[in-house]
Amino acid sequence: MHRTKIGYLIIGVYLIVNSLLFWIIENPYNILSTGIGDLRPFFELSPWLLALLIPAIGMKSFTDEIQNKTIEVLFSKPLSSSHLVLGKFFGLLLLICVSLIPLLIYFFTIQLLIVSNGSFELISHLSGLMGIFLIALVFSAITLCLSLLLKNSVLVLIIGLIICCFHYYGWFYLAELSSSTQWFNALKSFGIIDHYKGLSKGILNVSDIVYYLLNILLFLYLSTLFLERLKFQK
Repeated sequence: MHRTKIGYLIIGVYLIVNSLLFWIIENPYNILSTGIGDLRPFFELSPWLLALLIPAIGMKSFTDEIQNKTIEVLFSKPLSSSHLVLGKFFGLLLLICVSLIPLLIYFFTIQLLIVSNGSFELISHLSGLMGIFLIALVFSAITLCLSLLLKNSVLVLIIGLIICCFHYYGWFYLAELSSSTQWFNALKSFGIIDHYKGLSKGILNVSDIVYYLLNILLFLYLSTLFLERLKFQK
């Protein structure tokens, strides 16, 4: 119950920050002041906000269970490690879905504001929403994995933030340091931003969807391995 209250508190702060940045405070990401009439400022900044939000929500996924010794109760249940990992993953996903509700509110608000001139790009906005959701899934899987590997909630938050930011943009930064075109293309393809740009513009590629799914499966698989190792240590 305590963890749930903290999660909702973090989500509340996230929603307030979203509202201030995108609708009230004058800044380059304010949707109304850009005059563009779409959610592109939101799609540009949201991955960075999610990189902070999701580790903050999920940092206690397994760390509290380990520190409070309640992990042994979970091990006594007739559930496999993969089922335990998926249970935590979907629980974290539920909280994240609550935090992403403003996406739909922003979506319909923008649609109502500019419906008269018919310039609302429905497909590109829906694709951008899908991209944000897929990024949230990847960040959730990373956070879950770290909560088993580090076993300390503060470290999960800090290192989770670093890894999520790096996985989003760091690979592209490394690619720019390369003088080889082949290395540049190879390195930037590892980064989320390379597969998110198309979705945020309404371009749906199967390769991008496969990239996200492989990332989610990889980190969930690693989480299962870490949980199995912890089970044998008990």
